[in-house]
Amino acid sequence: MDWVGWHEQYGRPESALARRLVAIQGQLRTALDESPAGPLRVLSLCAGQGDDLLGVLAGHPRRSDV
Repeated sequence: MDWVGWHEQYGRPESALARRLVAIQGQLRTALDESPAGPLRVLSLCAGQGDDLLGVLAGHPRRSDV
């Protein structure tokens, strides 16, 4: 398997992986928005490069709670 080539698909908006990433990030934003105030822990079981969570936290108002 060419993992470098596989990860490059995230940079192509029309790819299934890019669409999946957008969907996952939306779910993460919702979870952060709906979580009670205070510290939060996130466990990402298949984080890879962490684009899912890091992409959300960068601009989210709750980033310092995580």
